[in-house]
Amino acid sequence: MEWMLTGVPADQLALEIDALSDDPEESVFTVVTAVSREEVPELLIEPERIDTFVETPELDREARRFFIEQILKKPNDGKIDVDKVVRYISGMNGYELQRIGKEASLHAIRHGLACISEEILVEQINIIKYGSKLEKKHIRNLEEDLRQTAFHESGHAVLSYLLLPDVKIEQVTIAPRLRTLGFISYSFEDFPSNLSKDKMFNNITVLMAGRIAIMKKFGAKSMDTGAARNLEEATHQAYLAITNLGMDEELGFVHTDTLTHNVNPQFFREVVERQVRVWIDKATKRAGELVETNWPQIEILADILIRQEIVDGAELERIMDEKRRERNRKTE
Repeated sequence: MEWMLTGVPADQLALEIDALSDDPEESVFTVVTAVSREEVPELLIEPERIDTFVETPELDREARRFFIEQILKKPNDGKIDVDKVVRYISGMNGYELQRIGKEASLHAIRHGLACISEEILVEQINIIKYGSKLEKKHIRNLEEDLRQTAFHESGHAVLSYLLLPDVKIEQVTIAPRLRTLGFISYSFEDFPSNLSKDKMFNNITVLMAGRIAIMKKFGAKSMDTGAARNLEEATHQAYLAITNLGMDEELGFVHTDTLTHNVNPQFFREVVERQVRVWIDKATKRAGELVETNWPQIEILADILIRQEIVDGAELERIMDEKRRERNRKTE
């Protein structure tokens, strides 16, 4: 029984478990599932109620490959790059992975197609992860929004490729969806569990690059609300680096949140406010310099996005490598 879905109170479930027979001939297995162990009420996990805990880790590459291979037993065009699709589904759980094949088959049936393709699979993955595509007729200034989004996401993508090379980009897209007008998706398994100060700063720099790229292309008056989430995340990361991680040169190795939360909220308030601004200003300046230096790649990527809405990580790598080789030839 799954308490979160049944709606039965935890104390009632505890009574039901306690009433189960201990007779081996009348064995009853009771299964309680939750996203995390912390979500299961303490009442249910007291001694002699739940005997065994099994924690299921995130699905690794081979586990994800298993799900895709099951999907490929369905009629398909034989051109599906399994490794590419496996990269796209990082971070998805088993339920979501099972949905992919069902949704892809339904899509093929609805559109009178004889089989599923890689394009169909990727689109169903994106729908499950990020929401359905918006109908373009519902976007008031479609062409203008798509162009600005293309340069916004290109600024992020190019600087991410340069500054965070270990975190592989799955795709860059400007296809408008329910939750976003465009986005970059990363391979979850590449995210490091431990970040250095340089990587923290690089990530903040990448977050600032979207608005800077738009302003370079369309002028200062093009500043809009599209960067709100980036600014929120960048400011939060700067705050964490300064107050929790001891990465700020002026404050040093001090966990200021401990004092402000437990002793006096005024401790370090002014210096923290000042240093957050310092970090953001430095990251913004560096992002501007890198956007300027790598503008040809940003323009190329943006133009491709405007034409085809989505660029795979491998195609982004080709764009970056080609421009690097071109620069090297000019310097020889």
